[in-house]
Amino acid sequence: MKIEMGESLFYSWLRHVKECQIVQTNWKTSGQWTLLHEDELKKMMAATDSFFLEKYGYSIYKKTSSLSQLLLQAECDAIGISKQDGVNKVYAVDVAFHESGVKNYGNKVSTIMKITAKCLRTAMCIYGYLDTKEAEIVFASPKVNPSVLQGVIPCLEAAQRITDDLGYGFKFRLFANDDFYSRVLQPILKVSGGVSDTNELFIRGYHMLQMFNRSDGITNRLDVNGYEELKIGKLAQLVMRPILESGTISEGELKLLQDKEYCKKTLDLGFPLLVNADGEFDKVRYYKAPLTINGTKYLMCSQWAEGKANNDRPYLEKWIQEHQHFSPMKTQVPDGTQIACKDCVHRDRTIVHINGKDIPVGVTKVNCDMITYPDDKPSEVLFLNAECPFYEREILTLEDFVSEYCHYGVKYLGSVGLCDYYLETYPDDEDIGEPSVVMASGNEYYFCEQDVALAVIGLFSGSAIIDIEYPHSTGIWKRIFNVTELELIKAVGDVGNSAVDIKEHFMEKR
Repeated sequence: MKIEMGESLFYSWLRHVKECQIVQTNWKTSGQWTLLHEDELKKMMAATDSFFLEKYGYSIYKKTSSLSQLLLQAECDAIGISKQDGVNKVYAVDVAFHESGVKNYGNKVSTIMKITAKCLRTAMCIYGYLDTKEAEIVFASPKVNPSVLQGVIPCLEAAQRITDDLGYGFKFRLFANDDFYSRVLQPILKVSGGVSDTNELFIRGYHMLQMFNRSDGITNRLDVNGYEELKIGKLAQLVMRPILESGTISEGELKLLQDKEYCKKTLDLGFPLLVNADGEFDKVRYYKAPLTINGTKYLMCSQWAEGKANNDRPYLEKWIQEHQHFSPMKTQVPDGTQIACKDCVHRDRTIVHINGKDIPVGVTKVNCDMITYPDDKPSEVLFLNAECPFYEREILTLEDFVSEYCHYGVKYLGSVGLCDYYLETYPDDEDIGEPSVVMASGNEYYFCEQDVALAVIGLFSGSAIIDIEYPHSTGIWKRIFNVTELELIKAVGDVGNSAVDIKEHFMEKR
């Protein structure tokens, strides 16, 4: 029997991240099943077919005019059902797992049509055969060409609007490129430690890699997108618990987390978050595994909810976000690379040289030109990276611009007396690597990759245009702006392809 790696990955993802009690791969409809709600489904098929034909010229169902024929063609790579608090939640996933990207659907237009049709057909099958109007329907691929993404995103948004207007509760989701990594791969690696099922080939492969202490850049540390995929109880155990055990929680907060009223206000819990493992408490309200904080054993509350009437998730995510940023306080040293002061015109510019690196220690000082002794910067500015009321972004010269944005391979080459800025090719050098350099104003000479240097100069001069049709170009601008591919593509759709406008767009969002 052929086993697909993508299906194995999502089999594990549905079981352990989405906590589905029932999971099946290669789910197909049968002609022997009774089709429910046929008239409503015909209305959905007609509404979506006519919309995409009129709006985009897409015949998404091709020559298939019969609802029954359309549904008999349906196949879903993985489907899962999670039962929580008496409510069933359905997840359906189609995954395209190809190293060179989505390629089995023909040209760009065919690929966009196929992905849109697969998602809508899955929605029809779920309502027609599982009798539910609510489900998460996912199309996932680790690699999708930016031009395809630019076409698929508005189509799935349109499918969402049409089904919403028809009274359905389906949620169409696209996990591609960076989102695939953060929303699928990272969460499953994070929860994989306690999984030993020999049928889960993806996790077995990852465990084998760990046996040799090799990760090759793979990390199971979750980012914010990864939080969203985990159920709230799993999020508390996998992310909150290590923070509590890290020793970064103050004694004062540790006492408050054992107070019922404080936990209700801060975490929306009906019980104290922590109880002493040797004390008196309602055992059914707490996880069995103890955690150790400063040498004392505690148990953590398990009564987390994320329903419509009672949703603790925003409280928990806020707590995690605040305390992950606070982790450097263990050594009482703010992070000079993250603090908002790093590019403020009023900052202390002291730099120390350690092991050949320039460390901007001045920005982490409690005083600056605007905040002077005996006043100190607020702790939110020092440790939570919040902006100060005196913050004023420094206007960059080109040499500053190059050193800020050419993160990959920047090398300062010394002072030369040439023109303001230009690009020049030099022979290969093992210390330099790529044979390209950029000349910055003020006679400062820097090296960086040729394409990155051209993009940076174009951005500084206001002439750069972002062309998302070319993956290499998209990759460069992702690195320059430090954003995901989906964020970049959406920004181009919102404000146009001028690099200057895109830069301002991301600065405003931040």
